[in-house]
Amino acid sequence: MRNPWLGLLFLSAMGACASSGSSTGIELVTCATDSTLTYENYGAAFISTNCLSCHRSNESPTLATQAAVQANVENILDTTVYTDYMPDGRSLTNAQREELGAWLACGAP
Repeated sequence: MRNPWLGLLFLSAMGACASSGSSTGIELVTCATDSTLTYENYGAAFISTNCLSCHRSNESPTLATQAAVQANVENILDTTVYTDYMPDGRSLTNAQREELGAWLACGAP
């Protein structure tokens, strides 16, 4: 179960790199038992392309490592999958958000 307070804390910490967001309509993501998505074949490129312009070191949380992403799974789900709050200045399709959510739901392996 997602903790709504974590999402609110994350949103308030995002500050300068953020804009207002709305629901994506994605209700719940789950980890597929046959998922082949890993940090190496999916996550590193996705995070680099869509997040690191702000979250390499400038904005909290930093997401420059797999461990950092794993520590922020719930926050990323709340701001990037369930809402379109992130990534700031870039648009993602719902299919891209769902794929990100599925990878995160598996623990961002």
